[in-house]
Amino acid sequence: MLPQFVFARFSHHLCSGILVPLLPLVRQDFALSYFQIGLLTSAFGLVYAFAQLPIVALSERIGQRRVMIVGLMGMSMAAIAGGFAGDYNQLLASRVLMGLFGSSYGALSSSYISRSFSKESRGQMIGLHLVGGNLSHLIAPFLAVLIASLSGSWRSPFMVLALPALLAGGLLWATVPAEGVVEQKTALDFGHGGLGWRGIVRNIGVLLVVTTVLILVLFSIGSFLPLYLTDKHGVSFQWAGILTGIMLGVGIVGSPLGGALSDRIGRERVILYSSISAGPLLYLLTVTPMGLWLLAILAGLGVTVSFLMPVTESLMADHVPGPHLAMALAMYYSFSQGTSSVMTPLVGRLIDFQGMDRVFQTLALLACAISVGALVKLRLAGKPSSGVR
Repeated sequence: MLPQFVFARFSHHLCSGILVPLLPLVRQDFALSYFQIGLLTSAFGLVYAFAQLPIVALSERIGQRRVMIVGLMGMSMAAIAGGFAGDYNQLLASRVLMGLFGSSYGALSSSYISRSFSKESRGQMIGLHLVGGNLSHLIAPFLAVLIASLSGSWRSPFMVLALPALLAGGLLWATVPAEGVVEQKTALDFGHGGLGWRGIVRNIGVLLVVTTVLILVLFSIGSFLPLYLTDKHGVSFQWAGILTGIMLGVGIVGSPLGGALSDRIGRERVILYSSISAGPLLYLLTVTPMGLWLLAILAGLGVTVSFLMPVTESLMADHVPGPHLAMALAMYYSFSQGTSSVMTPLVGRLIDFQGMDRVFQTLALLACAISVGALVKLRLAGKPSSGVR
């Protein structure tokens, strides 16, 4: 079933990734401010966040697979509708619908896969699953720019790149069992020796906060990265989209590597090492001129993000009982995506008033503060445990 889920995640992220590389063209067509651009990019994430909990509750009544299938197909149709948008409000509405249908995949798929593999291999399997999303991040900007260049319109990529999600929904319906294979040996029981929610928060709460804040900063910068590259470095919108894809696409290697590494040396160590590197890399992004070093920094940031995501999901799967995992992941996604979706238009408004350089440098300094805190925690802990934390 793993290849089907990899393809499903690929098609899901292909839909959600169409807009960002095309923002320079959309801005020109609709005469948008940075604040309006921020609303466009956050509309998907905001609805995606708030729909997580009711979608997971619905899946507990009618089944995870059924909800994922309807969600993938609905997301595809909403993305296609975006290509026909006649004005800014219609495009914004399509993003809202994409967020609603798209919320049916992330938490449910990660829960389904996590419950189907033991703790010893879970990180690697989740990392392999995320390869689908990383691959779409790599090629979606290139394909979107290519299709837009050949067709002469930013609308064509929406109509073409949304089609794989329809196929992915059909594949899940035809090949994936209705229920995941639950790993009973590692499933905790809250009432019989389990830690309970308070114990889980006490054990992994700090790490979740660290990864959430870093991902918020990285995604806020990533939402405006194509515009940053065009406005500051003067690159064409085609190259801006491709460079953004490089940053996200290196997760093809980073996600399975980070997940497998966490299986061997522990989730906490991988999270802390990734956190320590994030701040300096973000700061270097703001001061490095266009060239090979900037490409290396973008790739490094991509590796950092791709390490954090599968390890965080694996960390939660290690501590949360199987029957509660989907809801726990939904709560995590709801908070992180919701906060990110609110933060993105606010960052856009700050850019309108303060300029992109100053805002990017402020976010980079925030990430540097987190990096210092992660370094202190790593040193205070002494020699980290080799087990999973």
